[in-house]
Amino acid sequence: MHSFRSRIAGGAAIVLLTVVAAAGVAAPGWAASDDVTWGVRAADNDHGTERQNFTYVVDPGESVDDTIEVTNHGADDLALELYAADGFTTSSGQLDVLTPGEASTEIGAWTTVETSSLLLEPGESAAVPFQLAVPENASPGDYAGAIVSSLQTSQDSGLSVDRRLGIRIHLQVGGELAPALEIADFTVEYDAAMWPFVTNPATAEVTVHNSGNARLAAGQTVTLSGLFWSSTSEPTQVPQLLPGETWTTSIEVTGIIPSVYLTAAGELVPTRPDGEVEDAVAASVGVWAVPWLLFGMIALAALIAVALTWAAKRRRRHAKQAEQQRISDAVDAALKERDSATT
Repeated sequence: MHSFRSRIAGGAAIVLLTVVAAAGVAAPGWAASDDVTWGVRAADNDHGTERQNFTYVVDPGESVDDTIEVTNHGADDLALELYAADGFTTSSGQLDVLTPGEASTEIGAWTTVETSSLLLEPGESAAVPFQLAVPENASPGDYAGAIVSSLQTSQDSGLSVDRRLGIRIHLQVGGELAPALEIADFTVEYDAAMWPFVTNPATAEVTVHNSGNARLAAGQTVTLSGLFWSSTSEPTQVPQLLPGETWTTSIEVTGIIPSVYLTAAGELVPTRPDGEVEDAVAASVGVWAVPWLLFGMIALAALIAVALTWAAKRRRRHAKQAEQQRISDAVDAALKERDSATT
């Protein structure tokens, strides 16, 4: 059994501290607060020994029986509530579970714990059986939840504190497994430098959706390309998402040259919990990257060129008109002189 004392980390079991409905996820083993300390573990039985999680593959309409062990490590009697709850991925990428006031529709609803409450003397342990019965109409795929032990206390300040310690349940309902991640939304923001030879970073926002029925994590990169160049971000990780969940990440891509119009390409490489790699997923979007100072200079030069051309044409037109007028005046003068001579 692992130890836990006032620290937050990733792990197989789930430790949650709820203060007026705020919750967090932490490492397996022990939950401690002042003199209240207890631990949970998956019992050793036909399902395995020294298990970090409850992991099952069950066909629709079938059930599985297992046991969770709870131990009071404190110096006083300990009263705990026990229940099962559905799991979900938090904004920090960790697995959390619903609180008792939130209705479960999957593992939490399919699991029956033999007793909903425990009273343990100091040093006492209890083995609590539970049964997970999968409905006949359950859809194939991966599900997550937990068996949770809960200690609710009230503070002098009036706050209600719920300390929860549990073991994760990873369930795969038998049937066709269809792993699928998709890029549901892909946007890129880029503030181009005024001068074309100065590079600025671009920020891509990628929303990933698990559209299949299997748990999937993924590595992701974003590449921006222009004429004769490209730049790729550092790889980032999409945490393991349950079916139907989404995850949004902001990714910075450095060294972007403002070359008028760029192509941004996002790529995901999904992986199963067992490490199996799925086919890559890609999406692309166009990005304007205009070096406005250069464009302003070009526009100014073009305006000057147009103005000079127009002025030159005007001068030529005036010169031609003046020459035509001079010739006309000369002709008129010659005709007048001829008429005078004849008279």
